[in-house]
Amino acid sequence: GPSLRSWPADRWRTALPVERAWLGLGFFTGLRSAELTRVAVGHYDSRGHRVVGFVRKGGDEDDVMCGQMSALFHARLRPLLPNVDEWLGPLSTLAEARNEDETLIPWYDGPWTPAAGDRRRFGLVGGDVAPTVAKRRLARVLKRAGLHPDLFTPHALRHSFVANCLRMGIPLHIVQRLANHSSPAVTQRYGRATEQILNEWLGNQ
Repeated sequence: GPSLRSWPADRWRTALPVERAWLGLGFFTGLRSAELTRVAVGHYDSRGHRVVGFVRKGGDEDDVMCGQMSALFHARLRPLLPNVDEWLGPLSTLAEARNEDETLIPWYDGPWTPAAGDRRRFGLVGGDVAPTVAKRRLARVLKRAGLHPDLFTPHALRHSFVANCLRMGIPLHIVQRLANHSSPAVTQRYGRATEQILNEWLGNQ
């Protein structure tokens, strides 16, 4: 699918704080859809701005460095994150407002509260939220921002994270580790995509 090459500041601000929180987890840390829906409040360290002790794909336990990554984006790709608090603020607010065993993101946002037996089904308790929930949620965000709801998927947030890390000059082996890729060859595919984007831009000058 198409990569989200940039997320202009005006579009970013049109999303609600909850949406900024989870979109940032995909765009600034590269979490997969299935990982986005599994982050629980208990994983988030508001003081260090990190998702700690989180099990990534493949079973590796990892810390996701939200604070450090936001500082990098702010310093090197500032148009994408003019103010780090626009992302870290909503993350911390959610962590403080929700219970320890709930998902960090309140995936269910309907007008009614489901019965206790349905709480897990609607993503109110961590660990059992279908990744398709994030895809549907993103479509609504795009529509609210005046964009086509099928413009890109949650995976494009991750794709953009890797491409932007390479744009910032982060070494390939570090990007591989940050993205939790199984091998450098997977990460290199994003490098080729970045080169293609650059060539397209040069051709339009």
